[in-house]
Amino acid sequence: DRVQIPSGEALASAAMALGCLRCTLVSKHFNAALDGYLRQVACRPGRLLCVWLVVPLLVVVLGLLANGGPPVMETDLSSTAYLRTDGRITDRFDSGKAAEDYEAARRKADASRLRRLQSRGAGGSGNLSWAGDAAVDQEERQLRMAQQTDPEWYVDLYFESLKDGVFEEDVLGDIRRIELEIMNLPSYKKFCYAEQGSRRCWYIMSSLSFFYGSSRKYSGFVARRINPDGATTEPNHIGEVLTALAEESADWPNLEGLHARLWYFDADFPSSKRIRARLWFGAPLAGYQDIYDRPSEQKAKYATFVRNELYPYLKDCSTDSVKVNYDGAVLTPYEVSETIVADALLALLSLVLVWLFMVMYTWAPLFALFGMGTVVVSFPLSMVLYVALGHDTFPVINILAFFLLIGIGADHVFALLHAWRQSAQDEVDVFLRLKSTFTHAGRTVVACSTTTAVSFLSNVLSAVRPLRSFGTFVSLCVICNLVIVLGVLPLVLVLREKGKQPAAPAAEGADPISPDSNPSVIFVGSPSNQSAQGASSELNPDGAGFLVDATASSSGGQQRRFSTPLSSRMEFLIGEVYASKVQKFRHPILICGLMLTIVCGVIGMLNVEISKSPPVFFKPGSHNLGDLEGVKGSFGNESRFAAEMQSRPIT
Repeated sequence: DRVQIPSGEALASAAMALGCLRCTLVSKHFNAALDGYLRQVACRPGRLLCVWLVVPLLVVVLGLLANGGPPVMETDLSSTAYLRTDGRITDRFDSGKAAEDYEAARRKADASRLRRLQSRGAGGSGNLSWAGDAAVDQEERQLRMAQQTDPEWYVDLYFESLKDGVFEEDVLGDIRRIELEIMNLPSYKKFCYAEQGSRRCWYIMSSLSFFYGSSRKYSGFVARRINPDGATTEPNHIGEVLTALAEESADWPNLEGLHARLWYFDADFPSSKRIRARLWFGAPLAGYQDIYDRPSEQKAKYATFVRNELYPYLKDCSTDSVKVNYDGAVLTPYEVSETIVADALLALLSLVLVWLFMVMYTWAPLFALFGMGTVVVSFPLSMVLYVALGHDTFPVINILAFFLLIGIGADHVFALLHAWRQSAQDEVDVFLRLKSTFTHAGRTVVACSTTTAVSFLSNVLSAVRPLRSFGTFVSLCVICNLVIVLGVLPLVLVLREKGKQPAAPAAEGADPISPDSNPSVIFVGSPSNQSAQGASSELNPDGAGFLVDATASSSGGQQRRFSTPLSSRMEFLIGEVYASKVQKFRHPILICGLMLTIVCGVIGMLNVEISKSPPVFFKPGSHNLGDLEGVKGSFGNESRFAAEMQSRPIT
């Protein structure tokens, strides 16, 4: 007998049937599990609420302990960092970083070798006799460093004249005063770049070391020799100094073909409006053998100096004639962090304002407080999960996701509370009300949050790393908030319902707001029935329907007014006034809306251009970080700084 092989259509139908059966079974098991959980919510809301509050906080604490503390903030918001993508250019950048790391490792190994030689010298006393030890070569001699003689950190200062030019005596006087005040900070000498042996701090790498440098005339010559020491109180002749600074020097072998001293001035020299200077800070600090002896501790001490002394001074040191911008490897990340923290305070302010509006709209302050609490808990929980996915650093720009999370959390609160109040029209049992709430609002909340999370998660496919990081974190925030909202807010609704004190009945066994207990009050289940009654009405504060004073409307007496929350009045205006007008004028509204959309789209395409530059995170003119990129770009003379240009005099 031949075996009859089913056709392709039959196999497809069978597969579809099996799939539908599987979905049905899964749905049945899910509904049974959900019903069981909702029964527990209705019976033990207090215990479950404690669990839902403790578990996320416990996950956050354990995550921070496992990570050794909060994640490292990535504060580089420059264009090179934001536009960093996967590909050949980034690979070259990574290769350069690898070379720098290799050089740092080599220097660290040399320093370790030097320490071993020092420990063997002079019979293990730790003092190496350099003159009689043939095992120590010239390179090792150079590696032996005195305190603060290796330039480790720097801060660039950009002085912009608010007058005609920067080479005016009063402008240079203000710049000179600022530089001296920086050098007189209480802890400056503990970190400054010092001369070998003398421990005297070098003057700031600034052209003012020439303008205020000590001078000596040659015997028999008109020319003078100006030493770059900044040792005088009165400036030298400005024109003479500028002329000498603009000349090339044949004594600088590392600066062939470059007017290196023009590094101080912007590209408009000699009509410059900006000059720049550099503060060098040296290592090793006091108590350390070299720059590789506990480098993190040395950097932490320098960061403390920047945080407590240098940054507070720089942010307020501008005058009426000079504007000061600043940049540094440790200073700028700290400034970015401070700025983001200040913006985070605005996020907390917006959180409070949203909560106040929710209180006015829902007339449920405790429920609104828990709703905003879910937003606050979701953020650190998402941060811990973000680090757990393998991210070593946390981009500081991700903090802006908190603003988005506030709006999403508020939507969840409104949807669940409205569905809970509507369920009171049809159900009395708490479990049935919970089931109705999850059936209507739960599906809506899950659908909206899922689509939002998926849309941001699609950025994972982007080649731009910051965009990919931001999309991942926002999707985690939305998912965490969804889970916490569905776990916490229904429990709060049940506790709030059980905590309500029942009103005293008008008669024994009668409901005070039912038509049987008070024939002058008619309970209407939906707003659409209000007009049919022909009576004045207002919404029930619990959202269960309308309370209609039938006696007042039929007798022509004064209408009775009920105390209702803002939500009831707004729902009345939207449901009765606005909806009826939209229904009446739906065709003109549709046509006008379509025409407005087309006109706005055409205007947008004709007038809006795609930006060819990276995003600007800080508005120019409002902050040092906003002006910094433009100021740095004005120094386009392709000159570079070298030690020779400020260690030798000019004539």
